[in-house]
Amino acid sequence: MAPPLDAFQSESRSAPAVVLPWRLPAVLVTAVVLFAAVAVLRFAYDDPNAQIAPFFLVPIALLGVEFGLRGGILGGLAATLTVVTWVVVRDVPFGPGEVAARCGFLVLLGTFFGVLGARLSTAVADRAQVAAQGLYLDGLTAHGMVRLGPDGVITGWNRGASEMLGYSEREILSRPLALIFDDGDAGSTSSEMIAATARTGLSDEERWIVAKDGRRRWAAVSVTRLGGGPDAEFALVLRDLTVKNANRHESSRMWEVSFEMLATARFDGYFQQVNPRWEEVLGWSVEELLARPSAEFIHPDDRVKTAAEMAKLVRSGHGTVSFENRYRCRDGSYRWLLWNSMASADDELIYAAAHDITDRKRREAVLKATEARLSTLSEDLEVRVERRTAELGAANKELEAFSYSVSHDLRAPLRAIDGYSQAVLEDYADEIPEAGRADLGRVRAASQRMSTMIDEMLALSRVGRRELRVEPVDLTAEAHEVVAELRTQDPTRKVDVDIGVGLEVMGDPVLLRLVLHNLIENAWKFTGRTEHARVGLARTSSDGGRSTFVVRDNGAGFDMRYADKLFRPFERLHRQDDFEGTGVGLTTVVRILNRHDGMLWAEGTPGEGAAFFFELPDKQEPHA
Repeated sequence: MAPPLDAFQSESRSAPAVVLPWRLPAVLVTAVVLFAAVAVLRFAYDDPNAQIAPFFLVPIALLGVEFGLRGGILGGLAATLTVVTWVVVRDVPFGPGEVAARCGFLVLLGTFFGVLGARLSTAVADRAQVAAQGLYLDGLTAHGMVRLGPDGVITGWNRGASEMLGYSEREILSRPLALIFDDGDAGSTSSEMIAATARTGLSDEERWIVAKDGRRRWAAVSVTRLGGGPDAEFALVLRDLTVKNANRHESSRMWEVSFEMLATARFDGYFQQVNPRWEEVLGWSVEELLARPSAEFIHPDDRVKTAAEMAKLVRSGHGTVSFENRYRCRDGSYRWLLWNSMASADDELIYAAAHDITDRKRREAVLKATEARLSTLSEDLEVRVERRTAELGAANKELEAFSYSVSHDLRAPLRAIDGYSQAVLEDYADEIPEAGRADLGRVRAASQRMSTMIDEMLALSRVGRRELRVEPVDLTAEAHEVVAELRTQDPTRKVDVDIGVGLEVMGDPVLLRLVLHNLIENAWKFTGRTEHARVGLARTSSDGGRSTFVVRDNGAGFDMRYADKLFRPFERLHRQDDFEGTGVGLTTVVRILNRHDGMLWAEGTPGEGAAFFFELPDKQEPHA
């Protein structure tokens, strides 16, 4: 970017004008040496009329030309001092009048050369300034400088004009100004602009100019008359506004198409400009919005806080962010607006953008009402939960009482039935027919089976009430203990058992042992009629924080069509005569696994064995 022309002008005025090609110290030394030489010669000659005095002209002229009026007068005084000294020292027979005449002549001579030097210095400075201005104007690239003759013909062309329009100076000189003007556009023609400048001295306008390649550029054109009279020339300055004009049009288009409500407002509370979005949202025309104070459109309840916000905005100059108020629509309704704004003290305007948040406010109101309703429902629910908890506690107590009754009150009759049946068989065995003895045996078996079922039911109820104690459980070790117990109970059985190593989980050790006991005992039982029986426990997968285990056997198996009956209490897929059981064990396993956030499923084929899979999370949270 070129410095301003005033800088060049002030610099050229302040710089000393050098007339002689020497440096100033050299000029001064030369003048002093010349004065000294002439003085020595003056004192060396005894003849008072010796023609030495004219030699004073050389240093006097040198000082006057280089230092101006002060230098010339100083040189004349120095010469006068030399003459007076020479007259006094040598006692020259000059009268006072002649001495005064000689001294006056020297002073006048110094003054003459000083004035001459000042004129020469001014002329040199003016030429330097003109040359600097010429170099400056020629070097401008942001502005095109064109010199025109009286008839509008181009006589000068700087580099900025060449870069802007593409013509070299050789191509454009002596061509008419109309070459770069598009006289078909609206505005003054080239001849009209020249004529107007000739009358007024200055002409300014924005218009299209045409480059060498035919492209048009929007430019600010200023024409100034140089001098007066019919032969006066003109200076034309071009400033390219193409980008600025495009930005202005782009800003105007953005103002028109913005979804936001854009506005500028004066400090007196009136809108200065609003975009069409205002009319779309509020229904007021632009003219109506500009004609009335903005406070008239604001909801009465929001006017005080809006006025305070505007006062703070104007006073501080800082922006306002996320300020909300309500504006009245043409139909009498109100809409909520969210404002972002800032104030400019220079032009006393507030620049603002508003966003219609009415729908959001309605949703917030609905949400607030919903939250209040949910809060009420939550409180009601808490009351109901407390009541149901109390009822559940009472039911648990009733269940405990029932369990106690089953455990004590029902066992006694069963023990009596079993005991008396056994006594009859022992005391009257010889008198009872074979069929009677068989019937008594079935009575004893039924009572014993019912006692076992009672035990299973009590165990099942205790599973649901027992509090979990979560800790690491070694399923491998627990499984080996279960197998050892089964081998002790049935030492004649030969079963090939394969238990995996490192089977560790987190859970309640007592309940998980019960899971293994039920599953392994089932496998042991249903392989009772299988030659080369095999039972195994293994981990099948460990992924996503959960591990899956399986208990397999090669026993009786089951039909998958009836797999859902396996986990129902007292449901059995095999006859009691074939395999003993109550049908409660797997139900107990399901309940235990549910409390551990686990699950159980089974696969089987009749005569080929069964596989019971159970899944447990690797980490357990304590459950009630």
